Amino acid sequence: MELVICICVNLPCAVLGLLMNMFYVFCLIFPLGGEMNVRQPLMTLLVLVICCTSTFQLCFIIHLSLEFMAIGGNLKQIVDALMSYAVRVSIPASLWLNIFYCSQIIPVTYAPFIWLKKNIKTVVYFLLISTKIYFLTYFVLEILMSYGIFSRMKLPQVNSTVINGSYASVRTKFQISSLLDILDTLTMVLIMLGLCVMLIVTGSTGRYLYKHIRKMTSSGMPFNSQTLQNQVRVTLTSFIQGFIYLLFTVGAFIDVYCAFKSLVFDWDIVWMLHNLYSLATIINLGVGQSLFRQRVAHLCQKALNIPSS
Repeated sequence: MELVICICVNLPCAVLGLLMNMFYVFCLIFPLGGEMNVRQPLMTLLVLVICCTSTFQLCFIIHLSLEFMAIGGNLKQIVDALMSYAVRVSIPASLWLNIFYCSQIIPVTYAPFIWLKKNIKTVVYFLLISTKIYFLTYFVLEILMSYGIFSRMKLPQVNSTVINGSYASVRTKFQISSLLDILDTLTMVLIMLGLCVMLIVTGSTGRYLYKHIRKMTSSGMPFNSQTLQNQVRVTLTSFIQGFIYLLFTVGAFIDVYCAFKSLVFDWDIVWMLHNLYSLATIINLGVGQSLFRQRVAHLCQKALNIPSS
């Protein structure tokens, strides 16, 4: 991708997303009315998504700026590794947001789902910490690679004439390279598993609401219930997030597959997909969360001097 086109497409999206995240942080620190009504684990998930997307967007702006600077490749690789870490950690948070919404909308009857709904806070915290540790290991290995401590390329077998020190070094590099191959494979499996879970959760929520609405309309009940309208809005945002996750899956699969096969690829395309994913995620977050919508409505009322009802 041409550098000018890459900057013209990605820089406005990254800056807009960063500004939106700053607004969300303001809403969380200074909630409307002075009282925070968001409970756990929803608050943790919101903060994690905002922090990860902000980190990615800030690093992406730095990444674009480094294209004009005569700086060594190590710094660029560190920034790229940090971008990958941020966007990968944000995925489980987005996935668990959809699962949390689903658990609040659909009444559960089976014992495993009842247990999950009762212990969702513990489950969310445990899995988020586990994925953070997993991707942090990935991040550290990529940082070590950026300093040339080891290489991703498969190293040839050594013969008996290699001295002991060199053989130990080669063997260590080969073992770390094999470990990264295992992590790449596991990451691809996790990405596809997350996509399947996202589709199942979103489809189940939509199916339940469709049946519920049909039952209400057939019995002559009005469709103006605030609770039902909120559920429909959350379901729509879940559908959108599922599509956004599919966009991420394409970029992440290309990223991991090319690293696994040591292929040469235009990484600007991958970063563009991740950038669009981050921007779409935070826009969808603002639409789905009343905390942010109400603050926007309040600011619009003040700007237009419209008295609040």
